[in-house]
Amino acid sequence: MVPIAIVSGRQYFVAGGGNGSAIDALEASSYYPLNGRLALVPACDASFNVNNFDRTPKLNVGNRRASCHF
Repeated sequence: MVPIAIVSGRQYFVAGGGNGSAIDALEASSYYPLNGRLALVPACDASFNVNNFDRTPKLNVGNRRASCHF
């Protein structure tokens, strides 16, 4: 992933326009087997300092997957 920031008032994307903060990410997932062939796999991701700006809010993403084994 390449950091991209929109600088105020400009119409173009500018790479590396952040204030020097580091992007931090946290990920958690689990595995819940329902039977021998089917399982639920929920996951949650949180990203901090999105686009290399430390004043931006964190970004949360969650998903639920079903995994089938043949």
